[in-house]
Amino acid sequence: MYIYGTSSSSLYNNIRLSGLASGLDTDAIVQNLMRVERLPLDRLYQQKQLAEWRRDDYRSITNMLIGFRNEFFDILKPAKDMRSPSIYQKYTAISSHPQVVTATGGAGVTSYTHSIKVTQLASAAKGTSTEMVTNPLIGDATGTITIDDYNNSFMLSYNGMNKVITLKNGTYSSIADLLGNGVDDGMMRQQVREAFGGAEVGGVFTGLDVVVNGSALEFITPNSSDVVTISSNIVSDNFLSVLGVNGKGEGKELTFPIEIKSGQRFSVTIVETFDTEDGETSTNKITKEIRWTEDKTYEDTEALAADIQNMIDLQLGEGKIEVSGADGKLTFTASEGIESFSLQNSQKNTELVGYLGFSSGDSNKLSMSDTMSRISGKFRMNPGWDPSVDGMQFDADGKLKLTINNVNIEISETDTLAMVIDKINSSGAGVTLSYSSFTDTFTLTSKSTGAGTITLDDNGSNFFKNIRIETVEDGTDAVFELDGLVATRRSNSFTIDGITYNLLGVSAEKEIATISLEQDVEATFNSIKEFVDKYNEILDTINKKTSEKYEKEYKPLTSEQKEAMTEDEIKKWEEKAKTGLLRHDSTLETLVSTLRRALYDPIDGVSGGLYSIGITTGSYYEKGKLVIDENKLREAIKKSPDKVMSIFAKDSLIGYSVDLDSNDRRTRYNESGIINRLDDILKDYVRTTRDANGRKGILLEKAGIAGDLSDTANTIYKEIAGYDEEISRLTQLLIQRENTYYAKFVAMERALSQMSSQSNWLMMQLGMGS
Repeated sequence: MYIYGTSSSSLYNNIRLSGLASGLDTDAIVQNLMRVERLPLDRLYQQKQLAEWRRDDYRSITNMLIGFRNEFFDILKPAKDMRSPSIYQKYTAISSHPQVVTATGGAGVTSYTHSIKVTQLASAAKGTSTEMVTNPLIGDATGTITIDDYNNSFMLSYNGMNKVITLKNGTYSSIADLLGNGVDDGMMRQQVREAFGGAEVGGVFTGLDVVVNGSALEFITPNSSDVVTISSNIVSDNFLSVLGVNGKGEGKELTFPIEIKSGQRFSVTIVETFDTEDGETSTNKITKEIRWTEDKTYEDTEALAADIQNMIDLQLGEGKIEVSGADGKLTFTASEGIESFSLQNSQKNTELVGYLGFSSGDSNKLSMSDTMSRISGKFRMNPGWDPSVDGMQFDADGKLKLTINNVNIEISETDTLAMVIDKINSSGAGVTLSYSSFTDTFTLTSKSTGAGTITLDDNGSNFFKNIRIETVEDGTDAVFELDGLVATRRSNSFTIDGITYNLLGVSAEKEIATISLEQDVEATFNSIKEFVDKYNEILDTINKKTSEKYEKEYKPLTSEQKEAMTEDEIKKWEEKAKTGLLRHDSTLETLVSTLRRALYDPIDGVSGGLYSIGITTGSYYEKGKLVIDENKLREAIKKSPDKVMSIFAKDSLIGYSVDLDSNDRRTRYNESGIINRLDDILKDYVRTTRDANGRKGILLEKAGIAGDLSDTANTIYKEIAGYDEEISRLTQLLIQRENTYYAKFVAMERALSQMSSQSNWLMMQLGMGS
């Protein structure tokens, strides 16, 4: 069956063998008959499509009006809100001493020249570390240090430059032996100096240096702001390739002799299964290191395999992993009970930083990613301080509590420094904590300026003691003399009589700054012009829709018609088919008429209207678009700014409500300037709130809008739903009609078949058969 362009022999996909007796193309005949029958269905689909296009046109206009309101009628955007007095009273302020004070003028300006002398700026209460908080980079190495191929290098970072320092293999009985003379022996001190540069000047090295401090290493920086960090230079030794095996224990033929040095190693990991006492099966994962303790040379795989087998048995126990040296290669095989196993290369340089008395990542400055438990051991201790008493104190749960401005803040020893700073800054205590790696100090500042202090209590945790902030400098109010009167403010930015002053510095002893204001006519003019241009754009869009010619010969295409056209042909056709759908639309024409009338109806208490300030309606053909006489508007802004503001922004004593009675609505309209009138009209058409009768804005009731309940609760939606119901009903009727046609042709075929059989029988009886 063919239903609005969907073709099949039947909606039920029945397989029919038709025309066997008659020789007729039954399917083609039925399709042609149904093509006429389905014309009403095609019209329903077309009517539904037109309704959907009409809905989309309405919604496009609705979104445009909502965007207009959001741009020019939003109280949260005073710089663009056309109801804001600051739009119409803009001033350019000139300061005679801009290094001391600047100013901007706005609504409420009553005088255009002022004198001001600044005695004191407003400041925030502030506490700063009294000295650097972090220990120098000193290791606590003691005893003999052995440097070998597996632990002979570390990474050193100095002011962002990274270098690998590689030490000479050997056994050193002291830090001094390891450092060397720093000149020509290739030892650690020489390598550090050469890596980052510098020179001896007057017995002092000008670059990064490393020295002996008692029995420990200490890195010395020439500047207190320098940052130096030591970390492990971890690399893989790739020893498995020497043995010719991969991680699965599969080997390849080796070439001998093979020399293995003391300390070379690899790791074996096994996962074994075993039965527990309660009959369950459990697994156990074990990793062990296989290490040579002396230099050895191997001439064949059997000896190499035997040594490895002995070491594995010693580490994991016998019968876990079998090592074979057959066919000139090593092969590792798991024994029964071992679920899986793997071999891994060992990592080099994992222990050297520790041998030197450091932890990887240690620095002479704090790191934002360091945890508090680590940082607490890096804070500088004063002479006589006991870290167990004067260091940072966490409770048994690893926490400490701070109280700042009576706000409690809990910190965990697992928190990073970044997390601690964020907790304090977002706590509601009204302060900002920061750390500078450049100065190695903390700063705690009140978020607001003005007289006051910051109260601190670390509840015995020594937090503030360790970050060296135990006293706070009180904040101060701004003190100034304006037009001869002494005044104070909590902020350096404040507004008096429509002028916003920004204090930047303190006046010299006999220095008085002068603030002169000039009306910024151009700024106000540009705001009004931008609004008028946007209004004209909206009016033009709606007028085009309501006057657009309806191309009645361009109906929505059926699927069958689309199949015979190219995409470009379909696009051009539908562009025509969509035109004129809102021609002479009464809803939109009423909207335009209401908007135009709002511009020129008299405003109570205001003499003259838009025409009196240079804004008039264009010619008849421009259909209500506004035209600005720029010179006249600028003159009005300059000489009568209050009048201009009243024409646009005057407000009524009666506030807007969707349920105002006719009298109040009329009074509000008459008392309002054009901006409030336009805003009320737009609300009536596009508001998403409901009135006492449950109705939303006129356009939303008509066509709805996406993202709102009106999307599926509007007049056009109901119209489309009606089409869907009628389409469903008519489709069922067409299916029945198609089946009826097929049934008639089947009966005809049956009758013709019977007639043919009878004719053949008769011919045979008369002896006429072949």
